Amino acid sequence: MHQPLPPERAVARAKSLEKRGEADAARSILIDTAKRFPQNLRVRKALKTLDVPKVAPRPAPLAAKVRELGLLVKAERNEVAVALASDLLEVLPGDPIVLTCLGAALHAQKKYLDAAGCFEAAIRAAPTFSRAWAGFGASLDKLQRHHQAVQALNQALALSPFDTEALGALGSALRSLNRHEDAYRCFLELIAIKDSHKVRLNCGTTLIELGRAEEAKEHLAIALAEKPDYCLAHRCMTMVRKYTPGDEHLATMNALAAREDLSDDERVHLNFGRGKAFDDVGERAGAFAAWSEANALRQRQIGYSAEQERQRFAIITQLFRDYELTPLSFSPIPYRPVFVVGMPRSGTSLCEQILDRHPAVWGAGELEEIHRAVAKSAEANGRRLSHDMVRDIRAYYLNVLKEIGAPPGVVVDKMPQNFRFAGFIRLAFPEAKIIHMRREPAAVCWSLFKSYFSIKGHGYAYDLMDAADYYKMYQAIMDLFEGLWPNTIFRMDYEALTEDPEGNVRKILAECELPFDPACLEAHRSTRAVRTVSALQVRKAIYKGSSDEWRKYEEFLGPLLQRLAEHGLAPEPAAITNAA
Repeated sequence: MHQPLPPERAVARAKSLEKRGEADAARSILIDTAKRFPQNLRVRKALKTLDVPKVAPRPAPLAAKVRELGLLVKAERNEVAVALASDLLEVLPGDPIVLTCLGAALHAQKKYLDAAGCFEAAIRAAPTFSRAWAGFGASLDKLQRHHQAVQALNQALALSPFDTEALGALGSALRSLNRHEDAYRCFLELIAIKDSHKVRLNCGTTLIELGRAEEAKEHLAIALAEKPDYCLAHRCMTMVRKYTPGDEHLATMNALAAREDLSDDERVHLNFGRGKAFDDVGERAGAFAAWSEANALRQRQIGYSAEQERQRFAIITQLFRDYELTPLSFSPIPYRPVFVVGMPRSGTSLCEQILDRHPAVWGAGELEEIHRAVAKSAEANGRRLSHDMVRDIRAYYLNVLKEIGAPPGVVVDKMPQNFRFAGFIRLAFPEAKIIHMRREPAAVCWSLFKSYFSIKGHGYAYDLMDAADYYKMYQAIMDLFEGLWPNTIFRMDYEALTEDPEGNVRKILAECELPFDPACLEAHRSTRAVRTVSALQVRKAIYKGSSDEWRKYEEFLGPLLQRLAEHGLAPEPAAITNAA
């Protein structure tokens, strides 16, 4: 065990050890010193220099090109960097520095699979190159391979504990695995190394998902103090605040909205936030105008195609209209899967929180694995419904549950849009329970219109007509599945649940073959993270009337109501008569 050294002596000692070929001992000294003096830039620079792979001397022109490549990546000139890196690999095959630069440029271009391949090759060439491990982990995270991402990022941090990019990527991967407390600790470590408005935002959003609004507000306030035009932080701040007339933050957002130099993305975030604040103070026209601008810009960003969406639904519908498969028998499994499905904003998060309060239930969150399993098995089986396809889906999903550490017993997957795959679920998991949350169409469409979704799979949500059309397709496909498997898909009306919470909570638990537990009536007390736009809403006790919120804006919703009426989805006359 070596004695602690002051920073200058530690750096000198590490250089001496490195020259003698004792890189591990040099790294150990620098890491220990950096932990005691985290703000000492000289120690951190020495650690970073130690991390660079030692390669054979390069001719001066090639060395200059490698330096140029690093500068191009740093300047985010990614297309030029990719071209130069590809040329360099012709003469420097397997060079870990060039491969890592190429991986970084490809990652920035969102070519995550190619980037991961480059980083992996760099690691094979230089197993202690922390930058390659960090890039590999970040790309795996984007590929939704979160468990592997955490492993890679932990390896990067074992080699270079003060790598801020690796720490940030690790926090992101941990959030994706619903390990929010661990993610928050990562972000706090980042603050201790190098505070920034982006890290404060990550702290804030993580705390929002944990339901800790007041703590989130503090981090968001610090982010906005550093960067007053940080539109994403402004939107997040509106999530944790209730506005009153004359609110200074609303005035600040309005002044920012008048600027002409904002990007479309900034305007999207700012106007979703302004819409919420205007709604709080009762300025309906201002709220609707802000939400309308935000939605129009967001839809343009995503490039939603209603025709492509109709084709997706049509393919699934045709498969099951021609459905002739005999049921399969499967070996028993340790899990009792429960799938909570329905339109987004229909109460799926509330249902999940109710179930998660039960001691016999493990909440898996919103898993995308059924969609992936269906896509993968469809490609392997010629896009036709077959017993092989069903077996593949079952095997894929069960392997995922094992990988994520799901315990034996009731496991809840609340990905709402699994409603599209309810038929596949029914065939592949005859032992599963499917709970279909249904909410009044106008309420769903309006709630979608007010919501910002970080993922791009909800393109229909940003236009009221598209939302109405999508609701109709959702209803049609659920009618098909419920007709094929009568009495095996449990329907729960959101409005009924809010009118009689205890009676309907008992029904949900009975459907899942769970004994009643009073804790399930207090879903708002759950401490588990919620990674949806309902993150703070589900922290409130169940209340009546939320499905009538759209009526405050009825004067603006004539086209929506007409489209719903054309689809046979108009609000009930009694509901209109009884509206406050």
